[in-house]
Amino acid sequence: MAAIVVAPLVALVVASTRQAYAALDRAAEAGRVTRNTAFAVSVNTLVHELQRERGLSGGYVGSGYRTGLDQVAAQRTKADEALNAFGARAGGARPALAAASVRVALDDAEAALRGLDRQRAAIDNKALDVAGTLSYYTGAITKLLAVDQAMGNVIDDPEAARIAVAFVDLSESKEFGALERGFMNSVFSAGRFGPGDYGRLLTLVAEQEAWFALFRTTADPEVVRYYDQHVRGPEVERAAALRAQALAEGAEGRDPSVRPAEWWSVMTVKIDLMRDVELRVAEELRGRAAAVSADANAAVARDLAAALLVVGLSLALSVFTARRMARTLRGLRDAAHDAADVRLPAVVAAHPRGRRVPEAHAPQP
Repeated sequence: MAAIVVAPLVALVVASTRQAYAALDRAAEAGRVTRNTAFAVSVNTLVHELQRERGLSGGYVGSGYRTGLDQVAAQRTKADEALNAFGARAGGARPALAAASVRVALDDAEAALRGLDRQRAAIDNKALDVAGTLSYYTGAITKLLAVDQAMGNVIDDPEAARIAVAFVDLSESKEFGALERGFMNSVFSAGRFGPGDYGRLLTLVAEQEAWFALFRTTADPEVVRYYDQHVRGPEVERAAALRAQALAEGAEGRDPSVRPAEWWSVMTVKIDLMRDVELRVAEELRGRAAAVSADANAAVARDLAAALLVVGLSLALSVFTARRMARTLRGLRDAAHDAADVRLPAVVAAHPRGRRVPEAHAPQP
């Protein structure tokens, strides 16, 4: 009888517990997204500062190591601050990085960053050309952005995943814009297009526009409107005009006449404005994670309450059923005892004389 009573109760409790665990998993996933978003912001802050260091270093080397060293030195200090913040965040974030792909991406980025001091020493020793100067920074930045992409790829919530993709798309577009800024800063500092430089400019512009088109497709329309309203102004317009001028001069085989200081100034304003939008998208992702977490926590409370209610009702029903069954069994037991103690002896006693024994009736439960 115990098995008959307990089995339905166990089944109901198991079903309710599974629902509660599913809600707990959703809450844990939302917590991971929140922490990873904070880490992604620190990743992109470091990317932003390394992009500046790359561009200024390229201009310094492109000038023949004549101008821009003070700016490079000042920017290295800012990059080091961002690097220290990234290192502190990475140490705290690593235990929560459940996906192997994210851990591998982070390991690759940290390995690349360990070469930063050697890169700076080579620049200080005037041992690099422009290509060698830019390539290290670009490689390290690419690996850092791969961390963001890996974290976005393992998000379960579809809406949060969409926002993460938009974040990566904008970061990639910004990276090619920053690379255009740094690369052309070195070209303008040199005062000429070197072999392959014009083709490189065309590629950078195309890559930047391709990633930006993806961003416009994946981002929320409100964020796209914010970008259009925010990334604008005289500096942005001047940056576009200087790019068009450089493209025209390169197409005609002429040396560029753009002043590197002006180019760097207006392009930096544009990149900084893009950074503002990048932070806006990160905040949107954080908000989505908070909403998912709140919904999941509410579901946990609801499912636990439902589980307790099911247990209570099941227990009451089981007790009621058990009592009914017990009364029935007691009736059957009494009938059996009556048959054994009364009817059977009567049958035996009456048999020799052919007496008819009245039928025994089982007591009603």
